[in-house]
Amino acid sequence: MAEPDLYDEKYKKWRFGDLPIIPDTFKLLPNPRTKDQLHVIKELAARSGMLVNACDAGREGQHIFSLIREHLHLQQPVKRLWISDLTAETIRKGFDQLKDNTEYDNLTRAARARSEADWLIGMNGSRAFTTKHNELLSVGRVQTPVLALIYDRQKQIEAFDSLKFYDVTGLFSQESTAYKGIWQGERITDPDKAEAIAAKIKDKPGTLLSYEVKETKEYPFKLYDLTLLQREANGKFGFSAKKTLDTAQALYEKHKVISYPRTNSNYVNEQNIPEMHRILDNMRGSSDYGDYVQSANKKLVHTNNKNICNPAKVEDHHAIMPTMKKPQGLSPDERKLYDLIVRRFLSQFYPAAEYKVHTVMTEVERETFKTTVKQLLSLGWKTIYAADAPKSSRQNGKEEGSASQDREDEEEETDAPFELNPQLPVFCTGAEVKAKETQPPKHFTEGTLLKAMESAGKQIEDDELRDAMKDSGLGTPATRAATIERLKQVGYVDMQGKKIMITQKDERLSSSFAEPEWSCSLHLR
Repeated sequence: MAEPDLYDEKYKKWRFGDLPIIPDTFKLLPNPRTKDQLHVIKELAARSGMLVNACDAGREGQHIFSLIREHLHLQQPVKRLWISDLTAETIRKGFDQLKDNTEYDNLTRAARARSEADWLIGMNGSRAFTTKHNELLSVGRVQTPVLALIYDRQKQIEAFDSLKFYDVTGLFSQESTAYKGIWQGERITDPDKAEAIAAKIKDKPGTLLSYEVKETKEYPFKLYDLTLLQREANGKFGFSAKKTLDTAQALYEKHKVISYPRTNSNYVNEQNIPEMHRILDNMRGSSDYGDYVQSANKKLVHTNNKNICNPAKVEDHHAIMPTMKKPQGLSPDERKLYDLIVRRFLSQFYPAAEYKVHTVMTEVERETFKTTVKQLLSLGWKTIYAADAPKSSRQNGKEEGSASQDREDEEEETDAPFELNPQLPVFCTGAEVKAKETQPPKHFTEGTLLKAMESAGKQIEDDELRDAMKDSGLGTPATRAATIERLKQVGYVDMQGKKIMITQKDERLSSSFAEPEWSCSLHLR
């Protein structure tokens, strides 16, 4: 899309008084780097009676095709090749089932609207804030709200006042069973009070106020979409969002061993279920996964399993899966990412992990203690991750820096038998007092920032705005990595290990957005 000065010479000079710049019609220019390719397309199209749009199957693919067609004034009828992996089998099948390109007109319109909004906000916002601060400041429809997330988080951390408190843990026994319990009550900020409770209960008998046992199941995590894959690769391997995207793209385009990676869905369609079965069969005999394939159960992957098959939640593309092609010549990083995808895929063919959850309320000297013991009965799908510790194969579901981290996790996991008799007394064998401090929110990592971008809008108070944002978030799976990279390149954020930190440049820009008079004047103009 052309720069403002190609609409009017006066825009070569950046002046606040010339804003806003809103073209009646947006002008297009060929990208100098790919101008030769555009010429080749023009020559080929001139010899053709029909065109096939074989760009990426998605909103941006539709947009790229429509821009080329518009710029070259191509009038031929258009068919659409819509495929989710690049194996020969899928490509042949796709060409046998070409669709009419008009079926995807709404995707094209959505992409054009997004592209023009990017231009309008970027060109006007960047010029407005640059002229205000006399320093080049980049503003964008997505990058600026993302920057605000990082800025707000860092300000919360800087303003955080830590509070010291004390946990009292009782050590109990009943016959051959020993267990721990956390004191229940208002948070203790007086160390003397904590020590007094510990001394009061030590070597004293107690009773079980309540004892509940409930069987629970944990089902496999959903298949990967791109954002979830980026988050996990960042947490596990330290990969940046861009590195994960580039690596996944190589697995898709170069090696053809995974399906289309730029997807925002964790589910598959009904027609993908037989495909999943074929992919599983194709893995038999694999030196890396053969044993897992041997124990896999196809009957668990079916169209009625809504944790896997949910067509209503598949927009452009289904979840990321391995393909029928066996991997060869993968780099170490490609192998790591491929392994994540394969294990997540294989876990769908395994039953749920089964547990007994024991919840115990113990009373000693009129003080109450809570115990939660999660007893493993069957590993189920976690067999796929048996090399890891039991907990590391699942995320604990807590946001980093959440308030729940201020207190020690009250849940203990064990694969040993655990049983208490509510009719029998217990004995307090000891007590421990631990000094702790409330913790501020954690600095964003690329993984946690991706999650915040994906769920942005959920905290908006306005019901109508929140509803409009609920399925959108900031950016798309395909563009979130580029947004984070852009913030680094323009100097708004620095990386300190995995932590994302704001710079002085971000301070100047973000603080400007908080100035009511400035925001109002820009809006009114």
